[in-house]
Amino acid sequence: PWLARVSPALRLSSAVEGAGERRREGWRLRRGENGAMLRLRFLQGGSVQYFEGERGAERLVRVELANGIVQHYEGEKGA
Repeated sequence: PWLARVSPALRLSSAVEGAGERRREGWRLRRGENGAMLRLRFLQGGSVQYFEGERGAERLVRVELANGIVQHYEGEKGA
């Protein structure tokens, strides 16, 4: 798995944020207090967003919808 290749100086953390339809569970890979977003799952709708990149420069690379549709994104953030 990809996590086995990650530096032991980094740690994986998760937190539930928001309320109602926007309630979501976020996964971050952290070194100290800061961390890049890896995955964001919306609890009510069931969609999951996957990100790549350093903190502040994360870009969306894939979305898995609750109905099974998967959307892939290519290119730089904001392009």
